[in-house]
Amino acid sequence: MLFCCALALSILAAPDHVAGDIAVGDRPSHTFSEAPFGLPGLQRLEELRGAATLIVFADPAQTKGFAKIAAEASAVRKRYAGDLAVILVAPPAESSWREAHAQRCFAGGVAFSTEEVVAAPAGVRPFAVVLDAFGEVLHAEKASLDLDAARKAVEIAVTGVKSAEAYAPGELGSVWKSFEKGLVQQGLDELAKLEKSSDATMQQMAATAMEWWRPRVLSPLERAERLLAEQRWSEARSLLDAHFARFPGLAKAQDPVAERARAARAQIPTDAAARAADEALEALTQEIVRKGPTKALREKLARLAADAGEERVAARAKTLLLRLAP
Repeated sequence: MLFCCALALSILAAPDHVAGDIAVGDRPSHTFSEAPFGLPGLQRLEELRGAATLIVFADPAQTKGFAKIAAEASAVRKRYAGDLAVILVAPPAESSWREAHAQRCFAGGVAFSTEEVVAAPAGVRPFAVVLDAFGEVLHAEKASLDLDAARKAVEIAVTGVKSAEAYAPGELGSVWKSFEKGLVQQGLDELAKLEKSSDATMQQMAATAMEWWRPRVLSPLERAERLLAEQRWSEARSLLDAHFARFPGLAKAQDPVAERARAARAQIPTDAAARAADEALEALTQEIVRKGPTKALREKLARLAADAGEERVAARAKTLLLRLAP
């Protein structure tokens, strides 16, 4: 409980990052102009709160160093799975995309972006930033190729999440159980009531828990809904499947958020023909991730990009094809 109280106080006192280089204690925000490759539907960095985040700035043009960084980032992501998101950030150039795909750096669930997700110091590469489950910077410094210091910070961030769950007082423990049962709105309502408690410590802890749990239980659903609006059926289904696996109670719970999740899943066409082009592009994209942009795969992608009958899929295929151009 002491851990939770201290964590609550430190988090609530942490300022949002406004200007200057990123530093420990900051809480950065960023709105993506385009979701990172590997994190479909993501709109804001804050939507990753609820789990730890590792952001690594590196340049694919530095082939050997980048390959090492990418491999280490993939290993970290595999170790912590759903408790960690990893984003590699490269210079904003089409060549960054070509090099990254050519080096197959997306293995193990690593995401990729050319947007300056946080304000890393200019010219310092590689540079690693670790955010805890509340979006607070735990680590921000020039990285070694093995990401050793960043790994340690990730371990602290993930352990902090586990400790907060394990040592939560009874009132908050009951909220955790509500979420596990798929009673998301009920759990959020319970936290809102605790935020109004006469006990100042409980108020702080409930506010912190709300800040942690809200993105954790709602962001995957919101991302899936955005993908559904774009008819990106495969990516939406993957997000929803993972969300239902994390909160199995969503399948049957009589709760507004659970009903919303089921309604989202029901939007995915049951007719295989309606999903065919989307699934073909998703399968091809994953093959490119695994094998790199071979000539044969680029030719398949070009055929999808030329499909006049599937405008949305064709547009996405064309964007990817341009990034793979030799």
